[in-house]
Amino acid sequence: MKTLFSFVVAALFLTALSQHAVAQQDPVSAASTTVQGRPAETFSERKTRILAILEDRKMRLDKEKACVEAATSSDDLAKCRPARPMGMGPGGMSQGRPGQQ
Repeated sequence: MKTLFSFVVAALFLTALSQHAVAQQDPVSAASTTVQGRPAETFSERKTRILAILEDRKMRLDKEKACVEAATSSDDLAKCRPARPMGMGPGGMSQGRPGQQ
């Protein structure tokens, strides 16, 4: 009976301590900590980064489109598409685990 009482008191004490520690945490500093090893981005930094990625993708697609429009044979057309890394694409590792059919 004494052991059960001690256990209940210890559990209540730990619960109160954990709630106090959570309440003490500064939400601003918690939000500015690292995310997966990188510093957290502000909205404007994230927006700028995403726009740069989209602009790069748009330039690659425009270049590929011009190549396809200029192609006069199947060989020319095949040269317009970027080579896929090993294991990517139809039937590759992106379709599941290696060797899985």
